[in-house]
Amino acid sequence: MKSHIITLAALLAIPAALSAQTESGPAAMEDPFMMSLNLGTNFNTGGNRHREVFGMRPDVCPQFDLRIHYPVSHGWSVFFNVGLSIYPMKTDNLLEGISTALANVLLPGFGSIHTSYTLGGSYLLQHGRWIAIPRAGIGWYHVKKGTGSPFTADGSSITIDRNITTPVLNPGISAGYRTSSICSLILDISYRCPLRASTATVTTVRDKTTDVSRFTSRSWGNDLTVAAGIQFQMKL
Repeated sequence: MKSHIITLAALLAIPAALSAQTESGPAAMEDPFMMSLNLGTNFNTGGNRHREVFGMRPDVCPQFDLRIHYPVSHGWSVFFNVGLSIYPMKTDNLLEGISTALANVLLPGFGSIHTSYTLGGSYLLQHGRWIAIPRAGIGWYHVKKGTGSPFTADGSSITIDRNITTPVLNPGISAGYRTSSICSLILDISYRCPLRASTATVTTVRDKTTDVSRFTSRSWGNDLTVAAGIQFQMKL
């Protein structure tokens, strides 16, 4: 947790550090509409707490982001981000694993795509053709919600009801170089921190006796993405 706080503080301190170098003038583009497409690597910084119940995600996976910035005042924009984290869910539930594999056969990759959405504010800093766009927003991270396939073991009936859908704090920064008036090459860093724990309820029925266990985990929606991409900008 301490390292996550340090990372967040560093990202939020970047605007102050760069503001002294902000440049206006003919080379700077004022209040542009911007859209970026980024592809990179997502690092699991939250671990896999209670993975026997929630399932397990890999340490690294591909990440794709589409981000749109709409200018609202000098330097400031409102942004909206759609993210796709791509990895298969690993579970100890045999029937659930089979159903996931079947879904991937019928719709290749569908069962491995997990979505996130973020809305927030950003600020454009420019120095010649170099740009930096620190941002922060609140979003929603969705992996899996619903009832896992029941299965029987040793005469027991076990049902897992998961809710791996959580709000997240999502600061980040894009930095790059304007190759033309409408295009930039950028490097992007984005961190997600869950604002609420994911939950799971395990119901076990054995010899007409029902036992209910509840689990929580802050592992999901806790990750760091490093990506490269292309950004398009235009004056509205």
